[in-house]
Amino acid sequence: HPSRKLDCLVFHSVALGLSCNVRHRNFLEQTGKMRHMQMPEWISKEAEASNSCSFIIVISCLAFMLAGVGTAIPVLPYFAILEVGGSPFLLGLMFSVNSLAESIGALIWGRLSDSLGRRPFAVLVYFVCATGWFFAGFVTAMWQLILVRAFAGIVGGPSWIHFAMTVDLSNSRNVAKRLGYCGACIGVALVIGPCLGAALMSLLKVRRLCFFFAAAIAFCAAVFGHAFLPETLDRELRRPLPCVKEDEDEGEEGGDTIVFK
Repeated sequence: HPSRKLDCLVFHSVALGLSCNVRHRNFLEQTGKMRHMQMPEWISKEAEASNSCSFIIVISCLAFMLAGVGTAIPVLPYFAILEVGGSPFLLGLMFSVNSLAESIGALIWGRLSDSLGRRPFAVLVYFVCATGWFFAGFVTAMWQLILVRAFAGIVGGPSWIHFAMTVDLSNSRNVAKRLGYCGACIGVALVIGPCLGAALMSLLKVRRLCFFFAAAIAFCAAVFGHAFLPETLDRELRRPLPCVKEDEDEGEEGGDTIVFK
């Protein structure tokens, strides 16, 4: 009967699919690839606790850094127009140059962090941001402010390195949740920072002091990161730079061999 043949065909297809799925799963388990797909129980509880502690330090540095930088956000446009003689066009150009510098810097420094580790570049981001806001407090012309903001953006901004460190510390089961925590920390920091900046402006009445305050917060984040921020990218997982050369003696007549570190 045609309907029975159709039922038998459907049953055979389902059975064949389940069999292929079981065989594929067994193959993945035998080759060890299942570890990269779902990160099972071979990870110890101590390692999970260490990763969680490191993740808390990472997002704390991110929130602290952005909260300090956010204090200068409501002050910067008024400072650019009213105190250094900028125009709306130059103000827009300043933000565009800063964003362009961050885009280029994130590509360059992100690739270098894949080879050299995350921690040095996180501390570099904090220090450059602190330096940029510190010099912003001394500018007297709009072109100087544009150059200072371009210099501050050349490290790619503070977000990319923290997202990379979060992915390093996560597995396939919690990476989305932890990236969501990073986004939430950015949102909370950018709520607290501008409110704090507006409060400082109403109290101090001097816009430049808000820049010095942002620089002090970023410098404190650099000191804290240098002391407590962990390295999240293991050496065996780093990507070698194609231009790295190393002299290696292989028992031949002292020839130089190009190898990747």
